[in-house]
Order: sequence, then C-alpha cells, then structure tokens
Amino acid sequence: AGTSNYEFSRLIKNTDFIIITNDLLIASNLSTSSVILHLTGGKMTNNVNKYLTGSDTVDMINRHNASLCFVGASSISIENGLMTMNDEDVPVKQAMIRNSETVVCLVDHTKFNTTSFVKFADIRDIDIIITDEIDTQLKSDFEAAGIKIITADSLFEESAD
Repeated sequence: AGTSNYEFSRLIKNTDFIIITNDLLIASNLSTSSVILHLTGGKMTNNVNKYLTGSDTVDMINRHNASLCFVGASSISIENGLMTMNDEDVPVKQAMIRNSETVVCLVDHTKFNTTSFVKFADIRDIDIIITDEIDTQLKSDFEAAGIKIITADSLFEESAD
C-alpha cells in the first residue's frame, strides 16, 4: 500500500505479473490491466488511502510466496530501519517481507533519515531501494550495508535501452 507503490503500479499495468495487494487504489488501477490480481481482504483501516489490514490480510499473505515484494515506508534510515505511521501496517508489511525472496523498498527522497511512529523492519531485511534521488554519501552508506540503490531516472534509462 502507499503512494509510491501506487505510482509504481501504473508502470506495470501491462505485464504478466501475479500481484497481491492490500491497497484498494492499486487494485482499482490494475483492474483494467493484464496482470493477475489478488486482493488480500481484511479490514479497511485507512479510509483516506484505502488499504486493508488485520489478521485476514496477514493470513492471505502467509499462504503465498512472492519473488518480489515492493514495500513502502514513511521513514528509512540505516540506524532505525523502515518505519510507518500506523502500527496496524506492521504485521502486513512484515508478512510480505517474510514471504518474499527479494524485498524492494520504494521511497522518495523525503523519507531518508527521518523517523516515524513505529518500526516494521531492519535495514538488513531489504535488498533494494528505488527512489527519486539520493545524496551521494547516503547512497554509499546504504550500499556499504549491502543494499542496492536504484534511482527512478536510471531505471527509465535502462528500460529505454
């Protein structure tokens, strides 16, 4: 769930991916695409952002394995890991991370080195960060921690080749 993941979903509409989401806006966006779409079910916790949480959501995620997980965060830092504003998000995000081979964190530059209400993962739990921009030193710090950094502009340059 989240705004970064929603924007990303717009890029993958016409693929043959199998997608599991708890975000109703992402599901609506992908409902007219070629992806195979699964909704987690669960309780609508956030009526503004329209995503699902709770034990039903976690149970559905735990029944599946993903090759890739795209997770958003309200805050990210090497010291504090990944954080979110809502503690009901934590079990859902943790289930997706736990049941995925590769974990990609989608965050914009404003999320780096900030803190939020509750931590849901350590930095070592993710493999890749995709962001719009990142300071050179911060990029080096994350790469030294074993995390691949991809900027959105380089992602589009690669796909144009």
